[in-house]
Amino acid sequence: MNTGAKIAIGCGVAALLGVFAVVVLVGGAAWFVKDKFGDIAEHQERIEEFQAQANAVPFDQPTDNVVDEERLKTFIEIRRRVAVAYEPHRDLLERQNDDDHEASLDDITGAMSMVFDIQLALAQAQAEIGMSEEEYRFLVEQVYTSKWAAAVADQTGGKSLSEAASGAFEAAIAQLQKSAEQEGVTDEQRAQIEEQIAQMRDSAANAGAQTSALDVPPANIELFRKYESDIEELAMSGLPLAGL
Repeated sequence: MNTGAKIAIGCGVAALLGVFAVVVLVGGAAWFVKDKFGDIAEHQERIEEFQAQANAVPFDQPTDNVVDEERLKTFIEIRRRVAVAYEPHRDLLERQNDDDHEASLDDITGAMSMVFDIQLALAQAQAEIGMSEEEYRFLVEQVYTSKWAAAVADQTGGKSLSEAASGAFEAAIAQLQKSAEQEGVTDEQRAQIEEQIAQMRDSAANAGAQTSALDVPPANIELFRKYESDIEELAMSGLPLAGL
């Protein structure tokens, strides 16, 4: 990978680095930019070395997407290590999430350190503990879909998303059928209601196919609840700004 490719490690990061370069060059310190870009390439090489080591750990995604508890515990330990690198940059990351915030020079220069500190911490933790990038991404997805599914279950008496959607359609259809059976309803009105019911059934079938694909294995929801306090403690909303 050439130096330019190593520098451009994500749209958000690249934008911050681009602004940083312009600001410093305008200030007449081109030597500093060159020095920092050299550091970036060196950091990226270290990250790639750790990633190669981590990716040597085999991973086959389970067909049922059920998360193994021991692998979740490994994931949590990796997140705990990443949090150590994340914490010093928390204020900067939170300011970037503020729509009214205008980035200062300190923010821009801090972003360079933030990005590589966090990316390096993640890659090193994955290499040392033993988890590939693919498995890590899989667990991120399963953890946060399980969190969402647990919230749905809490609000619907333990139902999955597809069950909740099906129940809503059934209730609406039952209400329409009740309306069709009321006294005084003309044949024309009844025909219109029956047409609405048919359309509602079609919509229910389509929604069922879509929401079933979003259902989370009950075992994952149970596992999420078991480790919810750890997961919530290590929820780092600013990670996307570091390309993670």
